[in-house]
Amino acid sequence: MFSLKSLVLAAFAYTVASASIVPLSVRQEAEHIDAALLSVRSASPIHFEAVNASGSNFWIFKDTNTFCPIPAPECAGYPNQTIITVYKNASLEYQAFMDANVPGGQNVYVRESGALAFTEPHEEYVFPPNSYTNGFSYSTNENNITFLTFTGGQANTFLACPTTSAATPTSYQVFANVVGFNDTVVPAGDTTKCLGFGLIAEPIAGDSFGAFQYE
Repeated sequence: MFSLKSLVLAAFAYTVASASIVPLSVRQEAEHIDAALLSVRSASPIHFEAVNASGSNFWIFKDTNTFCPIPAPECAGYPNQTIITVYKNASLEYQAFMDANVPGGQNVYVRESGALAFTEPHEEYVFPPNSYTNGFSYSTNENNITFLTFTGGQANTFLACPTTSAATPTSYQVFANVVGFNDTVVPAGDTTKCLGFGLIAEPIAGDSFGAFQYE
């Protein structure tokens, strides 16, 4: 039986050029996880910190940025929390999406630079050139902790790169160490300052979306 969320998602099914039609309801009925994101790196400033969506990218120590154009009472039903959905498609490949109610949806992907990113509202499957859209996966360890991983572009870890060269950065941008990742693409211009970390996908139960849309 479809949940309310699945029925709403089905109404916003989106067709993609050069890709099979994947109704959003299918993502919910297929093997998937809805999850908040948490960085983990022992003895570091980013240990057990939230990873949030803002400005089309993902950050540590930045608040989630959302927008809701509908009447205020309805908007109040959204937690405005960064939540993503990762599901396995018919080709047994994992794809990731923002848990947004906006028509057209929003994908999660990795830019050519390695930056973990999400698409603009209403532009699901509209990516910059040379982006990585497959390669996401998740698994649960013996301690019942679920981790999100990314192996597209030969990446093998996520990185938190400081936005300034200050001794105590105020925020970090999230990257994957894809082929070609280098000093020119990180905010502070020095990849040696980036911290590799594990990305926990903390399962979120319930029938609500994380936000109307992410910005």
